[in-house]
Amino acid sequence: MTTTIDTAGQHLRTKLTNLVDDVWYRLNFDDTNSSYLLERVLDRVAEIADTLTPSTLDAAGTAGTRTPSTYFESVGCGDCGSTKVTRYADGTCFTCQFWADQFSTPGGLIINGSHYRIGPEPTPQELADHPSHYGCYGDQFVIGLPDGTQTVTHNLWTQGPIPPRLSRPDNAAFIQRAGGTR
Repeated sequence: MTTTIDTAGQHLRTKLTNLVDDVWYRLNFDDTNSSYLLERVLDRVAEIADTLTPSTLDAAGTAGTRTPSTYFESVGCGDCGSTKVTRYADGTCFTCQFWADQFSTPGGLIINGSHYRIGPEPTPQELADHPSHYGCYGDQFVIGLPDGTQTVTHNLWTQGPIPPRLSRPDNAAFIQRAGGTR
């Protein structure tokens, strides 16, 4: 099957290729904080998605898929209260779907109304060489769990504060945070 890409499609492909190249470079040769890099990538993808039109999606064969786009609805979400206008093509709020995915994936910790995940623990050498590759820049956290046990991590990732309308009770607590490397 041969697919013909129009000028708009080629422009979109070029933007995405440049984004992937930039991310690859930064991950391999730059000491950019991975959380910051992910935030910038998501911002850039949202900017690119904002340029999409229904005709571009139809030409690309993606109409009806869950491609984030802001042209479907320009009001806040009645479920989560988000004032962001990003929705999937099927009308699902991006914020609601993000939190549904977080809550349905095991291992999430809720502390003081924010959501966290613990990544694989780095070796001391890995942590010393590249602290920015780990959550919270490799700072040490001691976390109390509901069963009374404690866990120590140098790779704690935050997904941010949970929107008030989607709040869940805390299931963990910070016991101690050692001085960080930042």
